[in-house]
Amino acid sequence: MKKTMKKAVLLVSAFVLFFTVNFTFARSPIPVIYPVDPAIEQIVSWLTSLQNQVNNLKLTPGPAGPQGTQGEAGPAGPQGPQGQNLHLLDGNNQDLGLLVDVDAAQGKYSTLFTVQYWPVKLMVEFTYNNGSYIPELGKNRIDVYFGWYDCQGSSYFVDAKETAAPQTLYYDEYGYFVISGYYLPPERQHAQSKRSNGICENGNYDIPETWDVEYIDPSSLPFTLPLARPLQVVSQ
Repeated sequence: MKKTMKKAVLLVSAFVLFFTVNFTFARSPIPVIYPVDPAIEQIVSWLTSLQNQVNNLKLTPGPAGPQGTQGEAGPAGPQGPQGQNLHLLDGNNQDLGLLVDVDAAQGKYSTLFTVQYWPVKLMVEFTYNNGSYIPELGKNRIDVYFGWYDCQGSSYFVDAKETAAPQTLYYDEYGYFVISGYYLPPERQHAQSKRSNGICENGNYDIPETWDVEYIDPSSLPFTLPLARPLQVVSQ
């Protein structure tokens, strides 16, 4: 009887152990390693070699293509801001015109401005030639010739060196003037008198090249005389 019971206990223990082991392996399966096909290994090797070739590939540029057709013009851009210019002012801040030239060593300034009833802008030179250092304007012209005696009749500007310009403002002892109407011989060859340094001299003068002289009223200038010192250059 005891032997029979002992066998039964052993049998039950073995049965429990068998099911415990099976349950454990069922929850933690053992991975199965399959052999790799040699054909697949060869394909992988080819692909790896091809990738390395692509990585090390150096491109050689081909020849340039033909010139393309001209594209259409784009729309116009917006208007830019108004630029500034240099102007010359006197001591009373009167605008003496657009500054176009400066000779600091000689104390000369040249500007452009408009004179009433004159068709073009005048180039005017401002200097400190007088002892009081009051700015003067205009290029000094000592000699003016006349068609009649006693400095009467038509007045002429002689320009033997061909340096005169109709847009320049000149002056002599009798005022400011501009020149126009250029003449060559034989249209006009002689003058009967000339005014030099304020003195009228009669005579028979040969005048090879001449301009008509037209005196202007100082009130037509865009500023009031006399000018005040100092002259100053400003940006406007």
